Amino acid sequence: MSEISFHDLSSASAEQRASLLKRAEADLSVFVEKVRPILDAVRTEGDSALLRFVRDLDKADVAAGNLKVSEAEFDAAFGKVDKDVIDSIRFGITNIRHFHEEQRPETMWLKEVRPGAYAGDRYTPIGSVALYVPRGKGAFPSVTMMTSVPAVIAGVPQIAIVTPPTADGSVDAATLVAARLAGVETVYKCGGAHAVAAVAYGTETVKPALKIVGPGSPWVVAAKSLLSSIIDTGLPAGPSEAIIFADDSVDGGLAALDLLI
Repeated sequence: MSEISFHDLSSASAEQRASLLKRAEADLSVFVEKVRPILDAVRTEGDSALLRFVRDLDKADVAAGNLKVSEAEFDAAFGKVDKDVIDSIRFGITNIRHFHEEQRPETMWLKEVRPGAYAGDRYTPIGSVALYVPRGKGAFPSVTMMTSVPAVIAGVPQIAIVTPPTADGSVDAATLVAARLAGVETVYKCGGAHAVAAVAYGTETVKPALKIVGPGSPWVVAAKSLLSSIIDTGLPAGPSEAIIFADDSVDGGLAALDLLI
């Protein structure tokens, strides 16, 4: 379990304050050089390389032909998740949907700038998107909801999730529940740089995407950096972090809740 650091700014020296306020910039160069051969292998070997990296890097037992989550696996997931958790996922998706529906622009608007001359904008969804859902020290159905719902509302016709499988080759049940309830039925069992390469280049099983979103490890960020000319990588979105800035009047319980993701 990760430790939480506590710092008292009222007694911190100028040097300590400066150190805390300066955001650390990760050096991706060491990851870039290690990621490059992974990307090349997936590009040239397809599923064969992807399965090898799933076994060696994700440490998961996924058989050939089983990279994509089946309908039966989706159905079984609902039997593995408590009803109150499923209800919470439904509640979260409803709130997220309400927010993003307000963000969605009109399909098209026009203004007559001169008699008979019109100008305006037309909004169309991109053709495909991949959603990266991490699984490091825990599962993240929350990321599934936050990335899936906007894509569905936008009307993206091809939406796929990539997420690291567990050791037995299955995908976290709550993640599958969140995906289906959000409207996404395509999930691939792979994570890390090899998953980014798979959705960038495409393989025999994984369809290529035009864009990838979602947070990931430095390996994922390095892969996105190298593949940015192949696939729209958007915000780098590295490992998640949280900070609580408070005085002595704060309710400790509420502060702890703010750390939950």
